[in-house]
Amino acid sequence: GRRDFTINALYCDADGQVHDPLGGYGDLAARRVRFIGGAHARIREDYLRILRFFRFTAEYSDGEIDAAGLAASGELREGIQRLSAERIRVEVLKILAARRASEMIDVMYGHGFWAPLLGLAPVPKHAQALIATAPHSDALARLFALAITTPEDAVHLAHRLRLSTAERDRLSVCATLTERMTQALPKNTIHRWIYANGADAVLEALDMTEIRHSLKPNWASQQGQDPAWTRLRAIAKTWTRPIFPVRGQDLIDRGMKPGPAMGDALRTLEIWWMAQDFVPDRGALLSRLEEIRGSLHL
Repeated sequence: GRRDFTINALYCDADGQVHDPLGGYGDLAARRVRFIGGAHARIREDYLRILRFFRFTAEYSDGEIDAAGLAASGELREGIQRLSAERIRVEVLKILAARRASEMIDVMYGHGFWAPLLGLAPVPKHAQALIATAPHSDALARLFALAITTPEDAVHLAHRLRLSTAERDRLSVCATLTERMTQALPKNTIHRWIYANGADAVLEALDMTEIRHSLKPNWASQQGQDPAWTRLRAIAKTWTRPIFPVRGQDLIDRGMKPGPAMGDALRTLEIWWMAQDFVPDRGALLSRLEEIRGSLHL
């Protein structure tokens, strides 16, 4: 009776006999998620059960969300603030990855859950558009679409939900690239972004930018007429990130001593190579190196 939902109070003994003391099997067969006993009492035992209620409903339920559970969750939602960021993070990402994530985003938004959870003003239509156009998108991409509009938002959300370093970096890169993305972006800029961040990061930023544009009022009249986004996506999908052909040993072989000055020369050379759209080969780069050494007095 102290478990959370009826479907989680089914038991199997060593002989394979299923025991159902609380009527969970009927709810399981009907794909229905209900709290055991009084929803208020179950939630007060652990406020994380509010988020688990939304997550289990989004993943397993086929019908309407349980009205009694929803009402109790709304009345007791302030209790979520007592939970650790780590516990909230796990449940939020699972909700966003669930089978009915799009519907649950809407339900939670309508009942005022997202803003206090994320500490940001959510944009449900962005996340729902991403789910509709990219149904295999992962939870972190959906979190970005739901909550982030600026690079500062990414930093805030990473801290609030105690995201991992990799998750934080992915959100920050996507936010920065999305903010800078324009339809007239030069090919060389896309190349440099891919070189620095990888093609997946650029494609993700393109997805987010295109979704935001697609929801503008005049988008319907432009669809299919402006090839700009298609052009940028084709570049990101087909361009292969090159490997910088000069190494520190090349500089040592030419008489330079290891240290900060050598690192500066190597970085200056790489920046020049990027500005030339990665065209100069190893020979051209080594020739350029001599010019850089002269200018840096190395």
